[in-house]
Amino acid sequence: MQTSEQIDQLAAAIAKAQGEIQNVHKDKAGYGYKYADLAAVLDIARPVLSKHGLAVIQTASNADNSVSVTTTIAHVSGQWVSDTITMPVQVGKGMSHAQAVGSVITYARRYSLAAMVGIAQEDNDAAVQQPAQPQAKPVYTIQQAQENLPKWSGQNADNLINKIRTRYDVPAEVEQFIRSNLEAAS
Repeated sequence: MQTSEQIDQLAAAIAKAQGEIQNVHKDKAGYGYKYADLAAVLDIARPVLSKHGLAVIQTASNADNSVSVTTTIAHVSGQWVSDTITMPVQVGKGMSHAQAVGSVITYARRYSLAAMVGIAQEDNDAAVQQPAQPQAKPVYTIQQAQENLPKWSGQNADNLINKIRTRYDVPAEVEQFIRSNLEAAS
């Protein structure tokens, strides 16, 4: 990786942008797996990067049956960070050499850009739209407490209620029921 002499303004802008950039949904299928194409990664990244004074420049070169893609993130201040990825060109069945080179360039651009701006590819469409919500605990009912009362004989009410709370929400009326029945049994 290479950088300009100073990167303080660049780093601050990238940090702000990364706080807003969403992960990209894998919406394309090919070769037995799903992936997000380059256009999807660019569509997610460009507006947020631009908002924070950042631009992406990607150049490609081809030598010795491999392709190198250099991705540079430049800030309006003139500060920049750049990295190069080199990948072999493998001509697949039914592909010309030019098609294979183009495929490798696109692949390298997509992964290089995603890595440099912190974008992950996600399988779940909903995960891109909103963060995962914690699962609500089931509510512990008076009926469950009544069924378990014989097993609780001699137990401390606070300890028992805390143990139940590790798996359930315990409404106040159920807590009171447990306390009063354990106190009556002692």
